[in-house]
Amino acid sequence: MLLLRQFCTNRELFAGETECEIDEQCVTPSTCVKGKCTCPSGTVQFRRMCASVCPLFYKNQDGVCV
Repeated sequence: MLLLRQFCTNRELFAGETECEIDEQCVTPSTCVKGKCTCPSGTVQFRRMCASVCPLFYKNQDGVCV
């Protein structure tokens, strides 16, 4: 449970989700960057998770597998 601005939350945010305020709200290894849980440099976002590369038949578009 995290204490944010005097409110408690149990909700973890996945890569690509918004409205985070601190890194601890984001599922590891993603971190909170400008209110969005973001995968670390050198990784890509695939289905709300961080991966080293996009799976077969997906392409990397600005760090997100599409």
